[in-house]
Amino acid sequence: MPLDHEQQGRTINRRGLIVLGGTAVGLSVLGARLFHLQITEGRHYRTEAKRNQTDFEVLLPKRGAILDARGYKIADSIAEYDLVLLEEFNDLETARLEETLKQLNLDPETESLFTDRILSRHQRPLPMLRNISSEQLERLEFHRPKLPKFSIRQQVRRQYYHPSYTPITGYVGRADKADRAKTPHALLEEFRVGKAGIEAQYEEALQGKVGKQSLKVDVHGKRLQEIERTNSQAGANIQLHLHGDLQKYAMQRIAEHRSATAVVLDAFSGGVVALASHPFYDANEFKKSLSQKAWKALQEDPLKPLVNKAISGLYAPGSTFKPIVALAALRAGIQPETRHFCGGHVTVGNARFHCWKKHGHGHMDMHQAIAQSCDVWFYQTARQIGIEAIAEMARTLGLGNKSGLDLDNEKAGLVPDTAWKKQKFNEPFYPGEVMIHGIGQGFLLTTPLQLARAYASIINGGILPTPALGHRLQYDKENLNIQTAPARQVNIPRSHFRIVRDALIDAVNVPSGTAWRSRIGEDWGFDMAGKTGTTQVRRISRSERAAGIRKEDIDWHLRDHALFTGFAPVHDPRYVVAVLVEHGVSGGRSAAPIARDLFYRMAQIGMIASSSLTADKA
Repeated sequence: MPLDHEQQGRTINRRGLIVLGGTAVGLSVLGARLFHLQITEGRHYRTEAKRNQTDFEVLLPKRGAILDARGYKIADSIAEYDLVLLEEFNDLETARLEETLKQLNLDPETESLFTDRILSRHQRPLPMLRNISSEQLERLEFHRPKLPKFSIRQQVRRQYYHPSYTPITGYVGRADKADRAKTPHALLEEFRVGKAGIEAQYEEALQGKVGKQSLKVDVHGKRLQEIERTNSQAGANIQLHLHGDLQKYAMQRIAEHRSATAVVLDAFSGGVVALASHPFYDANEFKKSLSQKAWKALQEDPLKPLVNKAISGLYAPGSTFKPIVALAALRAGIQPETRHFCGGHVTVGNARFHCWKKHGHGHMDMHQAIAQSCDVWFYQTARQIGIEAIAEMARTLGLGNKSGLDLDNEKAGLVPDTAWKKQKFNEPFYPGEVMIHGIGQGFLLTTPLQLARAYASIINGGILPTPALGHRLQYDKENLNIQTAPARQVNIPRSHFRIVRDALIDAVNVPSGTAWRSRIGEDWGFDMAGKTGTTQVRRISRSERAAGIRKEDIDWHLRDHALFTGFAPVHDPRYVVAVLVEHGVSGGRSAAPIARDLFYRMAQIGMIASSSLTADKA
């Protein structure tokens, strides 16, 4: 039966409502799904997208090695392992970590530092344990599930192969404000720059060039994929003039005294083959963070282990200065045959100036005065020629100025003259002051390296070399010789040098010479020459002298310094040795034997031709 219009309308409306309702439900479900996808899931995917971010990392270059003259490494960069914190801990995680730390058997100081770093606001990733030992590494791997926010990373760090090399190598340390201004990546925790020695002097060549890489990482800092990479370029190796074996022996030998220094210089090339200073710090101690207590102890140590005494120690040269005064006298027209009588002292006005030999040397000429170190002869000669002549010769031979050595903190010393005295004290140079400068005392200040350089010019015919440690830079594809300031020819007749050189030979090889006891044995096939020196730290009073008090009887820090500067072999001289023993009492007793033993060692290792290489001689 056909439906009337009213019934048909109701049927259509019901169907429409059903369709509309179904559509509404469908749209609601679709809207909810879209809301879930766009809002709820969108947040999740956006979070995941944020978590999988691109990270950029600077690739630090391998620092160049430092090599001795034979090519042996004395400093290099080696792989070590660190435990690194990737992200911050919440309170619960920190509490759990403290339990884990107890199982790692860390010492109390390290455990405390570990906890402090976790609570700190330092930028992550943050190194927590440096240079992990194999035992620690094994324990960390075992407890790794309990350390989800940590990573073990390989680092490249500086290694110094023997403490004896530290006076030359110096050390690397964290970049300071000035370093960061020059090098942006110096902000990195692991970045190190040269702070002293060769490390500082050749920083740019040794450092190399940084690289970079872009990485995809998750929220935990885990590396997922390398996107792009530019490799770093390793720094150049630097080869030195230094002979590693001789350097170690020199440090060992001077360590028999509380405080001493020694330099061995090639008189022709200027190459420094040994440069020792004792006591001295160990550069490896600066690889880790040195505690304030340890740093303060180094700074306040009265023996000054932070000072390289060979180039920064300033001392009166004593009688090692007498050959320079002799050259000044020859230039002033004093004849080598000029004689003065030494009765043990000379009196000027109310002052008495003593010779080291109590009862005197008798009549002395220049040759004898140098060989036997007669103070009276040099008192009289200095008085004759004056302070200006002495100062001029000293400066001619490099004293009073830095030598140009490629190490930091070299001191210039002091060569006083009339103008200096006037400016400093508003006084003239008095006759007595001139006289004591004639024996290397007074205001004179020199370094052992300066004395070695001056003696080099005496034996090489008047060439003043520029001392150098660096010899060549070794890059991947080429070697470059390191250029130093050119040697300077001094305006002194060779005949004058011969007069002084012959006297220095007799100072060691004639029984009346002050270094006779330290001569080299006949069976070695070569001889050394040189000059002893003793410089006053505190003047012996007249009453102490009358009482027979000896210098070795007074407190160590008040005793005289002992010096020796010499060369070998005498007939074909090549090397100069300068030795200073602080408070060593006498140059002949303390310093000359060290120089002799260094020459022995040079013969043993083939640096000096010898007819005997018996190992137990040195």
